[in-house]
Amino acid sequence: MTRHTRVLATADVVHLGSATSPLQFATGELPNGAWRGRRYLELDSRHAFELSYWCGTCPFLFQRMEGANRTLSIESLSEQLNAGIDVIEPDVLSSASGVIPEGDYLPILLEVRPRLVHPMKPGDYFSEDQPRT
Repeated sequence: MTRHTRVLATADVVHLGSATSPLQFATGELPNGAWRGRRYLELDSRHAFELSYWCGTCPFLFQRMEGANRTLSIESLSEQLNAGIDVIEPDVLSSASGVIPEGDYLPILLEVRPRLVHPMKPGDYFSEDQPRT
């Protein structure tokens, strides 16, 4: 069986980011009876994406919002990644650090091979794995 995702390298937890980063995480008000408020990725202090709560078996989902009205691009980081990297170098991390929210991060280098899966066909989580769980 072909692996579709595999870890190529991990680094130690590092403190990256900036308090003045254009990207920040935020939470919304707690609705009556809810166990959590909404979560957002903000761009320039505006809600850009509403984020789901990842539970370990649920997919990570997001919904684009009106605040997602521009892109962020780090030319040096794009060049490094497009050329291909085999290890997590400090200069790669420092390139990304200027646009991400301040915090502790666990850098992981993954190889991902996406594949198209049709509902109720081989590889469909909901018809194969979920019933077994």
